[in-house]
Amino acid sequence: MPYHRTWSMIRLLESKGAKPAGGGFFGRELAAVAQEGRCRILLSGAADTGLAAMVLGQTRPVGIEPEFVLIDRCETTVEQNRLFARSAGFALETHRADIRGCDCAPVQAVVAHSVLNFFDRSTRQQVVDSWARSLKPGGRLLLSQRLLSEKDQPRGPRGSAEIGRRLSTIEKAAVAAHFPAAAVAELKTAVEALWGEPLHEDRTTYSDLADMLKQSNLTIVGSEQHHTGKSVSPLAAADSVQTIPRYEIVAVRM
Repeated sequence: MPYHRTWSMIRLLESKGAKPAGGGFFGRELAAVAQEGRCRILLSGAADTGLAAMVLGQTRPVGIEPEFVLIDRCETTVEQNRLFARSAGFALETHRADIRGCDCAPVQAVVAHSVLNFFDRSTRQQVVDSWARSLKPGGRLLLSQRLLSEKDQPRGPRGSAEIGRRLSTIEKAAVAAHFPAAAVAELKTAVEALWGEPLHEDRTTYSDLADMLKQSNLTIVGSEQHHTGKSVSPLAAADSVQTIPRYEIVAVRM
């Protein structure tokens, strides 16, 4: 599908390889659950290697060595993380699977980033249930997610001017990186196909999430709202996503 085909290139060329937002939040919370300098972490919503890189950059400088469990439906993402693990020298257990069917040994923390809206509303509870099931008693779900309030309006469709502007940015970056002309043209076609797909309008609200966490026996112990910060998602409607606050939420399995 266009999304899996183009994510890495858009993040590299448009966002210059930017890591997901919230590094400081994840670093602080992982330090709180680590034991004897180690922490077993389930990654949900990998952002190719972005999420692992972000966590690694926060934990290693303070003497915590992560042991990652990665579950992703995309074989490309799984293989990218295997290569990254060999290069950076960290422990990685991989499963090419849907997170809803997660069946791994318990973890101390689930790190989930911007993943809920990839699932239909009817199946999001299954995702949260899987996170809860993966945690040890006392383990923590650490979630970064843009959430609508009841009064917020869903984002509008991508405009042709926005698509044209972003395609131009990607083309210029690819040419500057000495991509062959045929590869630049193929990339533009693939990205244009991605952005031609309808945006997912049935987004999660804060109250939706609170209800799902409660049903999964996860108790919110921390919640902070951020109104700034650029999304690096290739699916984002860049001009409108800025109006949707990003939440950093900590929930504990009791």
